[in-house]
Amino acid sequence: MQAYARGGRLSHIGGRDSSIPPAWARPPAAPLSDPPCRGPDNPTSARHRSSVRGREPQLPMARYGLHMTTVVEAARRGTHVESMYDAFISYSQQRDVPLAEGLQEGLEKLVRKGWRRRRVLKVFRDHTSLAASSDLPGKIVAGLASSRFLVVIGSPEAAASRWVRQELAFWRANRSTDHLLLAHSAGEIAWDAARGDFDWARTTAIPRELSGAFSTEPLWVDLRAFRDAEDFSYAPRRPFRDKVVTLAAPIHGIGKDALDSRAIQEDLKATRRIRTAGAGFVVLTLGAVTAGTYAWQKDGEASERARTAASRALASRALEVASSDPRKAAQFALYAHAVAPTGEAAQALGRAVAANDSATQHLQSGNEAVAPYQGVGHSPATRVAMNRDGTVLAYYSHLEPDALNGKYAVHLRDARTGARLADLAGKSWPQDGGGLAFSWDGRLLAVETPFNEIELWDVPQRKLLRTIVASDGQALAGAFMRLRSFAFSGDGARIAATFYTSTGDSSYDFHLGVWDTATGRQVIKEKAVEDGVALAFDGTHRLLALDSSVGTVRTLDPAATTWGASRTLEGYPHLDRDARFGVTLSPDGARVSVKKSGSTRTDAWDVGSGKQLAPAAAAKAGDGRARFTADGQSVVMDDAAGRRRILGSFTYPVVSVAASGDDTKVVAASSDGAVTLFSAVSFQAGTPLPNETALKPTQLTGDRRFAVRAMTDGWEVWAVGSAGTERIGRIGGRETPTGSGSVNPVIISADRSRAVTADGDGSAFSSWNVRDGSRLGTPWRPQRSTTPVAFLPDHVHFLAMTENALQVIDARTWQVRQSLPHRTSAEAPTAVSADGTTVALIDGDELVVWRWTPEQGLHRVHRSEILGGTDFRMSVELSRQGHKAVVINGDHRLVVFDIASGRVTQGAAVSPEGQDGVAFSPDNSLLVHASGTGNDAVLRFWDAATGEERGSWAMTGHGGGGVTTFSAVDGSVLTMGADGSLVRRTVDIGAWRSMLCALAPEPLPTGEYDRYLKGMKVEAPCRTQQPARP
Repeated sequence: MQAYARGGRLSHIGGRDSSIPPAWARPPAAPLSDPPCRGPDNPTSARHRSSVRGREPQLPMARYGLHMTTVVEAARRGTHVESMYDAFISYSQQRDVPLAEGLQEGLEKLVRKGWRRRRVLKVFRDHTSLAASSDLPGKIVAGLASSRFLVVIGSPEAAASRWVRQELAFWRANRSTDHLLLAHSAGEIAWDAARGDFDWARTTAIPRELSGAFSTEPLWVDLRAFRDAEDFSYAPRRPFRDKVVTLAAPIHGIGKDALDSRAIQEDLKATRRIRTAGAGFVVLTLGAVTAGTYAWQKDGEASERARTAASRALASRALEVASSDPRKAAQFALYAHAVAPTGEAAQALGRAVAANDSATQHLQSGNEAVAPYQGVGHSPATRVAMNRDGTVLAYYSHLEPDALNGKYAVHLRDARTGARLADLAGKSWPQDGGGLAFSWDGRLLAVETPFNEIELWDVPQRKLLRTIVASDGQALAGAFMRLRSFAFSGDGARIAATFYTSTGDSSYDFHLGVWDTATGRQVIKEKAVEDGVALAFDGTHRLLALDSSVGTVRTLDPAATTWGASRTLEGYPHLDRDARFGVTLSPDGARVSVKKSGSTRTDAWDVGSGKQLAPAAAAKAGDGRARFTADGQSVVMDDAAGRRRILGSFTYPVVSVAASGDDTKVVAASSDGAVTLFSAVSFQAGTPLPNETALKPTQLTGDRRFAVRAMTDGWEVWAVGSAGTERIGRIGGRETPTGSGSVNPVIISADRSRAVTADGDGSAFSSWNVRDGSRLGTPWRPQRSTTPVAFLPDHVHFLAMTENALQVIDARTWQVRQSLPHRTSAEAPTAVSADGTTVALIDGDELVVWRWTPEQGLHRVHRSEILGGTDFRMSVELSRQGHKAVVINGDHRLVVFDIASGRVTQGAAVSPEGQDGVAFSPDNSLLVHASGTGNDAVLRFWDAATGEERGSWAMTGHGGGGVTTFSAVDGSVLTMGADGSLVRRTVDIGAWRSMLCALAPEPLPTGEYDRYLKGMKVEAPCRTQQPARP
């Protein structure tokens, strides 16, 4: 049976009469009926025959930032372009790299000619068709311009991808949609026949660039079953081959059946030729071939062992440096996985992600040394700043390469994306660094320069407006050649600073000055307590000056030129000069903190009231905002409740920190010149999902895809998935469910149309229309106690357990279609894969796995002994497509089953106090399990191939009590707390690699490469210096 997806439904093509049900589901009476068949069609026959003749092709070159290439110029002129490629594959690298690889190989190798098996089609895919280049977008456009067909693998990630959207825009502007082929790996594609366009309210797999591209409903190929597949075989009678042939037929220009026949004939011809040519040489070459094969195998084994050893060494190095140098840990982990995807490499990736938990971009690498030329007790200048709304940031460092060569500049970046904006070229900076601050709107930037001078820059115009000279700093000793305190008002109207001035007789005075930035005029100049004044502008742009020796505070209104009355902080201690260096005034002037030398205690005062804060209040922000500070080599965040979290670490001490006004973005620098942009959001913490009615784990259905909640007239039904909870309908009646922890179970079909409920003892069943709550048909009373398990993918039949059989039951007629005996009870642990095709059952001391197909019904695919102890506490889970299973046995150890190979592996132990549920990661490489509660809760990882533990993450986002771990339908890992908190956890090797590549895309330095990989050819795991592709 072959099938195309058309209009979001399956159109069956060929095969037997679809009105006859398969043998497994054909009872003596009341035969089943499949949906009506739709007629066969060529994949391009219904495609809109649009043309680009008669209009000038438009090239969106500005979006790529390219110079015209020869081939693209030819496309613009409308002249013939020799096609270098038969097809170009456009897809999202976030999730569909393996699928795109499999599709490319299938298209190219489906038909091969001659005994040398020469490929007939040549397909462009960025990873295989591009060499390292500084003009990556240009080469992609050239590939598009020289391809005959565009194959789009649609998905929600592709719909959001800037690259996919630009590729589609280019194709629509320069090519006909006759040669645009659609497939989708996730999400939905829906057609609105009335409008003659896609239904964009329901379509999630393709971008809006295809709006209006077709006047009649196009055909598309459904690849959703293969997104996470491990087998992309295009051999005859394999499911993936049918999809490849469907897409390849229009590219070859012949019908699907003709192409399939041709491919098989070419394979047979090649086989006959090879057999004929080789027959005469068999005897002469047998010995040589045997010896060569043996040597080749041994060489391959040695190479594989070397790569595995290198991968493990790199992974070990990543774990070693993760806490001190997260950027390097990311590089080592990425290379460890690129050399060989070992379990140790996966552990290193997870640890590197945790180490870079809140980092969003490493803007500048550290020098890994602090030059001694600044003198004893001083270090090279490195400073950062960010404007209040978090749109722009600035930084400079004496240790960047240009500055080391005498070229000084302040670098500007977009704080939202990390993109480079411009450089402000200028002077050097004071030793140890000086003032650097934005106005709130980011239009003005104040930069302290030698000696006791302040440059004021117009940021949008990249223009130096004026230089304010505080004093003749060149006449001062080196220690006094810098401002002692500095503040810039949020409206950009005033600058305040304290500084030393020379009296001309080798002595110095200490002054406080205030300047009007519009004119450069000094409005305040007065002597002050030496190194005893802290300055800040509050939210109304009023200047506050703290005399840190006695605790008095003066204020200067925005338009005033004289100070207001001073007030003294109650209970403030008298401090000598050395003690004043432990006094800080918060950036908004709201709080004074005093930390005495040698003490861990910090005393704090509220400036508004003048009162000292209690120790508990002093630990909290007080104004509802977080505080970001340097703590040795780490950047720490103290939230409004006083909870402390490390955002990131550096190799050298942190010397400068700046944050946005909403506390969501932080930029920090270390003394060796490293600069990193952080987010206050934790990657480990996952993404909190909406659960507005606080559904609890006890209200989840057995498959954890849905939840039910009691109402006065029935029960609400909710879908639970990677986007949160969604109310989908209701059911009524007294024999209604209370969730997975109840004796009243419920199952709901994947299409959300039907529910089946059972009463407390399993003696009465009802079928419900979920959308309107009505009962479907009459209740059913089975002959023996029966427990519903899950619906099958046809949304009509469901699985149920009796005390001695696993049954397939028709929810419309209550007829038992299959009955498969087992040795255990109706309460035996079971699991059903997310796609509904595979069911696993713990049958005594064995695991039994069945697979369902429409033609065969349920058939057994695996049976093996459960290693280790067995008891009633055992549980079982399946991967999304049923390729793997895991059992927690009676010894609390993981037992991993590979269904296809039959391999069974006993792994590490899980905590007996572990929480409910084990989940597979989306790529099936890891197992995930929660343990602990409250502040001690962690998310633990195990290798899904070996069962070995692969690290853990701190788990936040849930209140007290237990945590349930489970997989959503799309494979996402979810955790739900006892309080109803629902969080999506990013536990996916591909997502980890993408995150780390965005942070550390550079190749491994030559010295490190030679240390671990000398003699090996390993491509850089990230696109160096290229924008991250979503």
